[in-house]
Amino acid sequence: MAMKLLKLTFSILLLPLLFSCGGGGGGGDDEPGDGNSNRTVSLSWVAPTTRTDGSFMPLSSLMGYRVYVGTSEDDLQALLDVENASATGYTTEVLDPGAYLFAVSAYDVYGLESGLSNIVTKNVD
Repeated sequence: MAMKLLKLTFSILLLPLLFSCGGGGGGGDDEPGDGNSNRTVSLSWVAPTTRTDGSFMPLSSLMGYRVYVGTSEDDLQALLDVENASATGYTTEVLDPGAYLFAVSAYDVYGLESGLSNIVTKNVD
């Protein structure tokens, strides 16, 4: 029997650090890194406060987040677990040029994982 996954509502906003990559993303006070900063991707999100059924979800029920990356929507793989319910972002360096897709899920104290957030794309030169 398949386990029903807990669905959590939250949003994610990609805040890329840009040099020659052009367009996209929002502001932020991220400082550019060394010479490879055009290959650095910063993700930020807002912690869920409600479940998809509209019921309140206290932060104490949240355990952490999983960051997914891939080169197509059908190929998103878990990159890492952010085991901190109060975390609101993660920064990673992409080594190879190309278009990368990112999404985030949340998981609760019972290990139930939400569906993926909206998928955002970052083109890396």
